[in-house]
Amino acid sequence: MCKLKIQLNQINQEIFESSNHQFDFTNFNGYLNSTDDLTSIDRVLGMHSLEFRAFVPDETREVYKTLLESLKEKEDREKVINLLTRDVLYFGSECEKFGAIGISQEYQNLETIINNEFLKIHNSNSETKDGLFDSWQKIKPEIILISCHGSEYGLYLKDENGRCKEYSNSDFYNFFKKRSDYTECVILSSCLSKNLGELISEYGRNVICINQKVNIKEATKYVFEFLKFLNMFSLQNSQVYENAHKFSLEKLEFESSPNSFSFEFLKANKI
Repeated sequence: MCKLKIQLNQINQEIFESSNHQFDFTNFNGYLNSTDDLTSIDRVLGMHSLEFRAFVPDETREVYKTLLESLKEKEDREKVINLLTRDVLYFGSECEKFGAIGISQEYQNLETIINNEFLKIHNSNSETKDGLFDSWQKIKPEIILISCHGSEYGLYLKDENGRCKEYSNSDFYNFFKKRSDYTECVILSSCLSKNLGELISEYGRNVICINQKVNIKEATKYVFEFLKFLNMFSLQNSQVYENAHKFSLEKLEFESSPNSFSFEFLKANKI
C-alpha cells in the first residue's frame, strides 16, 4: 500500500510540474470517475486525449500504464481512491462575546465548492474543544480548518455548558504535534493566531494563520478561495498548499482587501 501511494504521488508530481501546475490526476476528464475498471487504460486515463499527451511525458505514461496493469480490477479502484483522497475536517465555534461567524452557512458554502471525488469535507458538528479532538481523531483528516475567534494567547471555543471560553495555545500544541504524521495542513481561520501557528509549524507540515484582527467576511473569503483551489488540485504534491495560499491572496488583493497581508503561510520547521 505504501509503495503504491509513493508511486502514484511521484507520477502525479511529474504531471503537476510538467503542466506548469495546471493539471494533476483529478483534472483529466474520465480519470477514475468514469470507470470501475482500473486496467482499462484508455478509459481510465484517457491517454489518447490531447490534453494528457501535451502535459505528460511518454515515459511517465508508460510507468503509469504498467502500474495500473499490475493491479487487480475490482478491489483496486477503492484502494487507489482511498490513497488519493484528502479528507477535510471543518470545525467551527461561535462566541457570544464577539461577532457571529456564521459557521453553519460557512460550512454549507464550502460544501458547494468541494465536488472533487478526491476531496471530502466533514463537519465536526461540535463547538467544544473535546468535540474538536474527538472528530479529529475519528476522521484523521489531511486538512483541518478551525474557524473561530482568537487572541494572541489562544482560541475561543464553547465549553461543555455552551459558554464562550478562551483556551490557551498550550492546550492544543501537544495534540497537534501527535497528529502531524497524517495531517498535512492546519488552517487557523482565527484572528491573532500566528503564535499558535508558529508552535504548530515546529511539527506540522503546512499552517495557515492570521497575524492580526481581520474582518470575519474576509477571513471567510480567504478560506473559501483556499479550498476552491484545493478542489482543483486535490492530490498530494509539494506545492499545492502554498499555491492555494497565493491564489487566495490574489483574490483578496484583486478585490482591494486591506487585510490581504494578514494571512500567513508557514512551512514546517521539521519535515
